[in-house]
Amino acid sequence: MNSRFWRAFMTFGRTLQELTRLCGVKRCNLADALGYDPSYISRWVNGVKLPALRNNDELFMKIAAYLTENTDPDVRARIAGQFNLECDDLTDRAFSGALASMLAATLAEERKKRAPAPEKTGRENAMIGPVKDIALFPESIFTALQQMPPAKRLDMICTTPIHIQFKNNDSFFGRVTDILPAGTELRVIQFIDMDDFGSRTDISCRSFCYLIGLGKKIRYEFYGARLDRTGYVYLIRDGLLLQYIREPFSKEVHLLESGDRNIIDRYCSSADAYIRDRLPAAKAVNIKQLMEKQYFLDFLIQPHCRCLLDRMQPFFLPDSLKKKFIAMHPELAGEMQLFFNGSDFFESVLIYQLALVDYIYTGRLMVMGTLIEVPPEDRLQHLKNMAAQLKRNPEQVYILSTQNKICNYDDLSVSVFTNQHTAFAMNLRGGQNQPVYSISGSAMIRQLNMWLNHMQKLPSEQCLTGQEAADYIARCIHLL
Repeated sequence: MNSRFWRAFMTFGRTLQELTRLCGVKRCNLADALGYDPSYISRWVNGVKLPALRNNDELFMKIAAYLTENTDPDVRARIAGQFNLECDDLTDRAFSGALASMLAATLAEERKKRAPAPEKTGRENAMIGPVKDIALFPESIFTALQQMPPAKRLDMICTTPIHIQFKNNDSFFGRVTDILPAGTELRVIQFIDMDDFGSRTDISCRSFCYLIGLGKKIRYEFYGARLDRTGYVYLIRDGLLLQYIREPFSKEVHLLESGDRNIIDRYCSSADAYIRDRLPAAKAVNIKQLMEKQYFLDFLIQPHCRCLLDRMQPFFLPDSLKKKFIAMHPELAGEMQLFFNGSDFFESVLIYQLALVDYIYTGRLMVMGTLIEVPPEDRLQHLKNMAAQLKRNPEQVYILSTQNKICNYDDLSVSVFTNQHTAFAMNLRGGQNQPVYSISGSAMIRQLNMWLNHMQKLPSEQCLTGQEAADYIARCIHLL
């Protein structure tokens, strides 16, 4: 069968089906190599769906490389003859390149046949309607997610101020993760208008800490930007654009929804170009990455270190207990030694009352994401050393009420570490697999420090320090 006859009758799906048959490759194995669900490959083969326009060249190179890797020389010769491949030889590089070019050409021809005339402008599938509460998420987001092709990662781009989302994100992402296939990671690229963030320091910082503690399936990246306050955007890559628009005359808020790929791709390209040469204000990493980049070490040598703890950590441990814990966990000796030595540099530690009570009754102590069970006699020794330290430096410990006007305990699922130049936050409840957020944006670090300043100035009924904190720890010691 010559190439011209083949191109006239074979679709992209049929071409891919014939190639996998000749190479003896299973669709499930090809899907695994590409990072797709097998059902998505079946849609290509059956002509139900075509590959997305984004990253087509990379996709075809991956398909061609996998087929080439699993094809014997005699089969390559048969394929080259049947498809009239334009390659001088059958080496891996030449054969793979010819396959990728043929797949690209076949898809381009099929798209021409399927293309509507005239081309859509986006108005045909855009809707606009009034909105009463922009903190509510429209059902069209969940519908779009259900129609998205399976992938290892899904991107959402948001410009809505994070304090508007806040706890609504809990139920929202609960539904999102139920819809997404198992193994799909959700990356949320959140743009922050730092002027807006700074004008609402307490609620914005509280929202920030709440959002990054939502779980390991959701990875946030935060970027500072100057945003137009007349409209907010939610963008699901390849799937949906939602833009909140404030009508200029009535000042009412309307929601524009569009699934037009031209519009969506333009928004995504603009967002990608904006962040390409910028460092994120906060980015998810893991504890190992934090250590490898010496971020933690750099943090400890900077002045004015302090932290806000939602779980008890090994501050104020006597040397005898430090040595004991290292001996009990030799696999974590390096991390523990670094933390123990660095903890002496913290000028103030803010800890929630409930976190302290939990430690007293359960003995659960967190060390860089690892849980250590502390027996009662060691807890007693630890608390006595903490009380002694508080007598030497009355303002080194702040015990926060579980309910206070700045940040309630239920609103925090991370421990925050700051100094003048760096900061990071850890979700210690979920162990070492939970993401750690390194915070490098100077404006964000300034706001977090201002937030902690506000906490340290809370009235005594909401925050204990000095003799009041010492008395509270003394009562805790009596409980043991």
